[in-house]
Amino acid sequence: MGGLMQHKLAATWQEEGLRALAAQLPFTGATQHWQDKALSFFIEDGFPTRKTEVWRYTDLTDLLQQDFVLNKYQGALDLSPFEIAESNRLVIVNGHVNFDLSTCDDDLSILPLDILLETADETLLRELKLDLDSQYFAGLNSALLNQGAYIKIKPNQCVQKPLHILHVHHDNGPPPMQNLRFYIDVDKNAEVQIIEEHVGLSDAVYMNNIVTQINLNFDARLRYYKLQRDSARAYHMATTVISLSAESQLHYNVFTTGACLSREDLHVRHYERGAEAHLLGLFQANDKQQMAHHTRVDHFKGGCTTHQHYKGIVDDRAHAAFDGQIIIHPGAQKSSTHQTNHNLLLSDQAEIDTKPSLEIYVDDVTASHGATVGELSDKALFYLRSRGISEDDARALLIAAFADAIFDELPRNKITDYIKEASFGGTSDD
Repeated sequence: MGGLMQHKLAATWQEEGLRALAAQLPFTGATQHWQDKALSFFIEDGFPTRKTEVWRYTDLTDLLQQDFVLNKYQGALDLSPFEIAESNRLVIVNGHVNFDLSTCDDDLSILPLDILLETADETLLRELKLDLDSQYFAGLNSALLNQGAYIKIKPNQCVQKPLHILHVHHDNGPPPMQNLRFYIDVDKNAEVQIIEEHVGLSDAVYMNNIVTQINLNFDARLRYYKLQRDSARAYHMATTVISLSAESQLHYNVFTTGACLSREDLHVRHYERGAEAHLLGLFQANDKQQMAHHTRVDHFKGGCTTHQHYKGIVDDRAHAAFDGQIIIHPGAQKSSTHQTNHNLLLSDQAEIDTKPSLEIYVDDVTASHGATVGELSDKALFYLRSRGISEDDARALLIAAFADAIFDELPRNKITDYIKEASFGGTSDD
C-alpha cells in the first residue's frame, strides 16, 4: 500500500476502497489505461503528511477518516438566487454537468468531458495529462475523474457575456466525492470572463476535488473569478494550472469563505515573452475552518509580469495559510514580479501562516515580496466608538475596509458586486 500506510484511513482511502471506486467508472480503452496508471501512482505515493514541505500547514486527518461514495446525479432545483444578469451559465449539480439547467450562447463551445473520454480521444488525453498527475489530489482526480467540460474560445472571439460555472451541492445522502476536470482553451486574440462558483445548499458532508487546466494562446485575455462558499462541513481541494503564451493577459481572482477544509494549488506558467499575470485573493476563515492557498508562478521566459496580492481574515479558532512562490528561471531577464500577503487576526486562538518567497536565477529583473500579520487597530476602534458607533459595527467597518483593498483592484461591475454580496455581504462603501 506504499504511502497510504502513513495515515489512519477510512475504508474509502485504503487501496481496496480506491480500487472499488475506480471500478465504477464507465471508461474503457486508452482512458481506462490512463486512469489505471494514475491510480497506481496515487496508491504508491499516498497522501502528503505534515512533513511534506508544501503541505506542512494542511492537516488532512479529518478528511482521511471520512468515507465517500462517487458523486451521483440528482434532478432540477431552483437556481434563481445564483443568477448573474446577462451571463452564460454552465451548471454542475452534485458533481454532474446539467445541460438542461445551463444556458450558453453560440460564441462558446462547451463539450461534456465524460462523452469525450468515452471515445478515448488520444489528443484530448494528451492535453489532460499533467506533470502534476502523480501529485496527491491532482493524481486522485486523474484516477477517479468522471465529469467535467472542455471549453473552447475561438480565435479573435470576444465573448460578450461572462460564463458562470456554477457548482451546486444539495444532497443529504452518503457523502459524495466529486472529481471533475475542466479544460479551458482561449485561442489567439480571444477574450472571455469566467466565474467559477461553488455553493452548498445544506450542511451535508461532501468533497470537491477539482482540476482546472487553462491555456492562453497568443494575445489571449482572460479574467477569471473563483468564489468558493461550499457548506461548512464540505471539503474542497483544487488544482489550477494556467499556461501563458506571448502577450497574453491573465487576471485571476479567488475568494474563499466556505468548507471546513479547503486548499487551492495554483500554478501559473509564463512560457513566452510579454505575458502578464495579475493574481488577487481574499479568504475569510471562522470557527474551526482550515484554509490554504498555495501558489507557484514560473517565469520561464523574460519580459513577463506577475502581480500578486492576497489578503486573509482569520477569526475564532480557524487556521489559514498562504504559501506563495515565484521562480524566475535562467534566461528570464527583464521579468517583473511583485508579491504581497496581508492578514488580519481577529482572535487570540486564530492562526495564520504566511510564506511568500522568491527564487531568482538571473540578473536584470525587478522583484519584491512581503507579508504582514496584524490585528484591528485599537486607535481606529476608539475613534469609531467615540463617534457613537457600537463596537460590533466598528469592527465590521474596519474588517470591510481591509477587504475593500482587494475589491478596489477589480472592475466595478455586476460580477464584483455579486461576489461581494454573496460571500462578504457587501463591504464598507456599499
